[in-house]
Amino acid sequence: MQWMGEKWIPLNKNEVNAGMGTTNGATQLPNGAWVDAEGLSLPFPPSIGANGRVPKVLQSGGNTLNQSTANALNKYFDQNIYLREWDRALVSLKKDNNIRNNHHGRILDNGGYINSNGNVIGNIGDYLK
Repeated sequence: MQWMGEKWIPLNKNEVNAGMGTTNGATQLPNGAWVDAEGLSLPFPPSIGANGRVPKVLQSGGNTLNQSTANALNKYFDQNIYLREWDRALVSLKKDNNIRNNHHGRILDNGGYINSNGNVIGNIGDYLK
């Protein structure tokens, strides 16, 4: 794998599965870092050591929240709220963190919102009203 500024790029097809482990569509690289299926960095959650859970990327980019993303967030948070409410929570998260509305971060299945470097900006679940 080679770091290309924003993501890891496999140098050959054998490197795609050359990480130390693969969980939930993410791969742990030999250096211990985690990347998603597109080679973008993922945060290293504290739960990794306890039960091996790596957060799954629900949505990457796009101008609107997908219904499938809202459904997965409802399942994780044991909620039954409309897509629009999840969208409002995301807008509030961005506003609190001084992020432009058109910023395209990634939404994880645990509600985490991360930038392209894999840094956690916040959790969308904290902004439900």
